[in-house]
Amino acid sequence: TQKYLKEFAPNLTPEFTAKYPRKHKLIYLSGGQQFAKDGGASWRTMVSPSLYRAGFDIFNPVFEGQAVLDTYGVNFEQLTLDEYIGAGGMFIEKDLEAIKNSYAILTLINESAMKGAGTKSEATIAVDYNIPNYFVLEEGFEARKLPIWLAGCIRDKKFLFEHNDFAGALKAIKRSV
Repeated sequence: TQKYLKEFAPNLTPEFTAKYPRKHKLIYLSGGQQFAKDGGASWRTMVSPSLYRAGFDIFNPVFEGQAVLDTYGVNFEQLTLDEYIGAGGMFIEKDLEAIKNSYAILTLINESAMKGAGTKSEATIAVDYNIPNYFVLEEGFEARKLPIWLAGCIRDKKFLFEHNDFAGALKAIKRSV
């Protein structure tokens, strides 16, 4: 999985952001990680090839998060409090840079995304930068279960897709270019 993720998740180096200025065609893949059973990797792995083939670059925070954890040589549960706070700061810095340079945010909404703060924060930042948020609700997740703040990040119902409708979301993203 790591080899595959590396192919579809560019590191945001200064050279990368200079080459792809804000709103190029970078898609940020948002959704639960910390509380997801697979760290949120499976759905991102599934949608990345379609986005890539459509000409989009992909920021996959699962890959970036793993790079941060690799600097400590442990997983979340093994971090000391100081390391946990430091890793959180590193995640935020990378994610902020990526979101600000994104063309759109594609988000899987499920129970794991509701447990953490990242998904909600990423959607809010995208609104602040006028970056479209495309929300895909996992099968069985009802839109009325969204926190009102997150629901407010859906600027138009045409950006909301139910029942794992990634195909519909990808079509909408492609039409927006």
